[in-house]
Amino acid sequence: MTAPKTNHTTRAFSKHQPNWQRFQSDLVIPSSNVGGDKNAAPNVYQRQYSHVYHQRLAALGPRCWETMLPSDVVQVKRILELKEGEPSLVVGTLVRETTNTKEPTLHPHSECRKSDALYLEDESGRVVLEVPEMHTYCTGLVVGLRGTVQMDGVMLVEEVYAPAMSPPTRMETTPLKTQAVPHLLLVSGLLCGGSNVSSLPRDLLLSFLQGRFGVEKAALISQVVVAGGLVRADDKVLQADALRDLDGFLLQVSAAGIPVDVIPGQNDPTTANWPQRPLHSALLPRSSVYSNLVRRTPNPYAAVHNDHVVIGADGRNVADLTRRLLKKEDDDALVPLSELEALQRSLEWRHICPTGPDSIPTVPHAESDPMCITQVPSVYFCGNAHAFDTLISNGTRLICVPEFATTGQAILVNLENLDVEILSFDAQI
Repeated sequence: MTAPKTNHTTRAFSKHQPNWQRFQSDLVIPSSNVGGDKNAAPNVYQRQYSHVYHQRLAALGPRCWETMLPSDVVQVKRILELKEGEPSLVVGTLVRETTNTKEPTLHPHSECRKSDALYLEDESGRVVLEVPEMHTYCTGLVVGLRGTVQMDGVMLVEEVYAPAMSPPTRMETTPLKTQAVPHLLLVSGLLCGGSNVSSLPRDLLLSFLQGRFGVEKAALISQVVVAGGLVRADDKVLQADALRDLDGFLLQVSAAGIPVDVIPGQNDPTTANWPQRPLHSALLPRSSVYSNLVRRTPNPYAAVHNDHVVIGADGRNVADLTRRLLKKEDDDALVPLSELEALQRSLEWRHICPTGPDSIPTVPHAESDPMCITQVPSVYFCGNAHAFDTLISNGTRLICVPEFATTGQAILVNLENLDVEILSFDAQI
């Protein structure tokens, strides 16, 4: 008598290469250096933030020239060399300043005011700009301009150029022999420990990943990325309980054989300045033991999944852009950008967090600006969005990952053709 045949579902596999090391370089634990040891590592926070803008301009300025050239217009290398009445091309960093903080904002959910002034700045100086729809630009953007300086010293801008961008290229590696197409699961805003947050959707998600239902689809998931909003707690006692819940969740996901990348967020227990440090292993003592499956990453995040470059963050950068930028509707009303539009602007301007350090605290890097997008990603996402949204822009799949605690939704990304699918885990089931 022969034993009955059983069908075993094999989980899809995808190659994974961490690429977030650049967000962790140049970080030194602050030290008072009481003993005056000359060999002690310098405190990174003793530096001036001017280095950040200098390095950003050095990285993205040449790409702006790529967009503007060739041209018959005079090329001015330094703002100080602009001449009155002469049409010119120039590159610099935008600075938008508010001259009257008591003035009402142009929209209830925006920081923009009618009296705002816009400047272009580099190491040599700055020039006042007159630009149509000024509030579509914010401090920190590196741009190229074509315009003419008027008699009053104001540059009348005719055209604004973003840094040059090429479509993303899939990295060439040896293809894997696998029957199933691997998928990446993006989830954000678990908010473990929240007093008003139901744990049922999270339990359903865990059961799905463990293959208790939807086995065929669950088997396609080769990687999980948790994008910020990990815990919610009002005091240290509740935060400890929330971290235990998160630790247990990650432990059980890893026990199912699924690697998890854990990105901290704005209210999670890590450093405040961007790039934020990974969660300390002591906060997740059980799951951190399996470091080959549970990977604690910085925020922002970058990795290569199945030869696709994937970049993302917890969503604070996008939320800040929606408060700093406005667009004009058909009826000429000024309204904030949607989260997807802000994410797209971030990609177009080639910077993950352009408003830092102006309105988002950042580490004063001196050697480089690690948040410049030097390699165009195949997938670019933001977490903790109000609702799911997506589009393909210049070959890059943009994804707004909704807050799981309020929507019960996770996003499944096909790592072959970059198609996306919403997975809903409704607490009402």
